[in-house]
Amino acid sequence: MSEMTNGTDLVETPEKTPYDRQWLGSILRPALIATLISCINIAVLSMLQRLYPGLGGGYAQVVVTISLLAVLLACATTTWLAQPGKRHLRRPLYRLAELLFVLVVARLVVWFTMGTTPTPAQLLYRPLEGLLDGPFIFAAILIGLSWLFAGELTADLLRLALQPDELFAIEEDRIGELIRTSNSDRPAILQRLVSRWVGGGILLVLIAASVRIERPEVGFLAITRQNIDPTIIAAVVVYFLAGLLLVSQGQLAILRTRWLLERIPTSEQVLGQWPIYVFVLLVGIGLLAALLPFGGTFYLAYILTAIVTFFFNTIYAIFRFFMGLLLLLIALLSGEQPDAPPMATPPPAPPPMMPEALPQSAGMPEWAGGALFWVVMALFLSYAAFIYLREKGIEFSWLRSFWQLLLTRWQLLFGNYQQWQKSRLRRVSAEQQEKEEARGGWFRRRQGWRHLTPTQQIRYFYLNTVEEAAANGFMRAAGETPLQFAARLRAHLTAQSMSSTEESPDESPDRQRLHETPRNQLPALDPDSPNAETDGENVNRLTEAFLQTRYTNRRATESEAVRSASIWERLRKRLQMTKQPSRKE
Repeated sequence: MSEMTNGTDLVETPEKTPYDRQWLGSILRPALIATLISCINIAVLSMLQRLYPGLGGGYAQVVVTISLLAVLLACATTTWLAQPGKRHLRRPLYRLAELLFVLVVARLVVWFTMGTTPTPAQLLYRPLEGLLDGPFIFAAILIGLSWLFAGELTADLLRLALQPDELFAIEEDRIGELIRTSNSDRPAILQRLVSRWVGGGILLVLIAASVRIERPEVGFLAITRQNIDPTIIAAVVVYFLAGLLLVSQGQLAILRTRWLLERIPTSEQVLGQWPIYVFVLLVGIGLLAALLPFGGTFYLAYILTAIVTFFFNTIYAIFRFFMGLLLLLIALLSGEQPDAPPMATPPPAPPPMMPEALPQSAGMPEWAGGALFWVVMALFLSYAAFIYLREKGIEFSWLRSFWQLLLTRWQLLFGNYQQWQKSRLRRVSAEQQEKEEARGGWFRRRQGWRHLTPTQQIRYFYLNTVEEAAANGFMRAAGETPLQFAARLRAHLTAQSMSSTEESPDESPDRQRLHETPRNQLPALDPDSPNAETDGENVNRLTEAFLQTRYTNRRATESEAVRSASIWERLRKRLQMTKQPSRKE
């Protein structure tokens, strides 16, 4: 939707947000900004050529051209992003990708212009030396500053335009109502714009003064007799004329906003002919100034220098006088100083020791660092180009399809590798288990407990004793506590010992006390039993040590683990001697 409201084109975006198309679509302001920055760049490069004549004229022309393109690109992008529908693109990453693209182009063009294109070997072995040389670093700084300065000037000029809330109030004819608008401080914005223009002009004048060959001549048309490079003189004149024209555009924006908000009737001819009138006026003022008989200020500088030198010499003479009096007073108070002893001749300096060259280690090749650098640089540039072109509306459907294909192939390959790895591990584990079974699993278990802590060793001894008893026919009943099992095992060993010594087959005293012993304590040993010291006490001690390490926070010592190992060995041998059919009591 487009309509004319008091001489202003109001356009609604797809989001139904109006914006000032007449101001944002003008090409005069980007042209003036490009002219201002190009004048400064021409002066800077002229001074650089004066200092380094070996650069040549082609280098300056290339840098000015690339900086001009960077300025136009910055102005166009900043204006494009100012539209209400482009808010999601106003990110620093997008602008940095744009600057990176400009610098890559500058790097390639400077190589071809200067004739210093490095060889592939130089790029591979010394990438930084081939990439970052002096001419490119200076060009990159100048182009980057031009791009940044152009973006800031364009942003200031865009803030002078009518904002969407102001356009909404004008379009709906609700100026008189209490509608809160942005209320931009346009005079302050214009003042900041003027300050930046004046700062650039001061820099330009200083550069022009620094490249002056000799004292200027006085007379009419003295601007042509300043003994300065005519290119710099033209840059200074064009800079100030273009700056005044740009400032007039800012003043026009303030008047235009005031006319629209206050409903003052205006004509489109005023807005269209304003730049022409200002340009004609500025050209006339410039021609008049060129005819004035102005000259240099060297004689005034001589007078000022003489005055400053006189005051400096006077102050310095007074300072020297008082310092002399102070030194004389110190000499009178301290008296004569004794003669200093002659200084001994210093011994000759030892010959410099040259460090021996270290032998090169057989590590990564020399080209590996350069290859890694260029791979990372290529990935970084590709990502920046992808971001910049994607935000410009370019679809990468083919790239997404290719990426999905690569991802699918990689997942398939990685899945096959994982399956192969699992099958290989299972096969190796099965082969290892077969080898262990062939050589006897007991050997591995016997060797493994030595790497345990004392507490873990005691637990291992007890549990292995229970397994050994089960393997020899004396199994632990379900739900049976360690104390109950110890009592039964002690009685079993006692009975086996008595049967081996052909004692009475009646129930032993130890077994009778088994039924009288409470559930939560070990049975007392019968001192009259011949195997009490060898079997029953070993069972009690091992069980007690297990209970201490299993159900309390107490940690076993090394000596306790050694005693438990000895008991475990005796019990294991004793159980192997009393092997009987498996049963549950």
